[in-house]
Amino acid sequence: MPDRHGSGHMLRGMYRIPALWPTAYGPRVRPLPRLLARTAVRLTDFVRALAVADHRPFTTL
Repeated sequence: MPDRHGSGHMLRGMYRIPALWPTAYGPRVRPLPRLLARTAVRLTDFVRALAVADHRPFTTL
């Protein structure tokens, strides 16, 4: 089992289905709540990607 900061920890968080998923991608949802939920899901993914990038070493050549 990987440690707390290992890749297993990151993957476990990346593949969670957010609570907004049924509203964002459900078949019978009105347009405005669907748009807001999809925006929230995408924003969450973006912030998560920024957090992951912040913890990776960056090297310039």
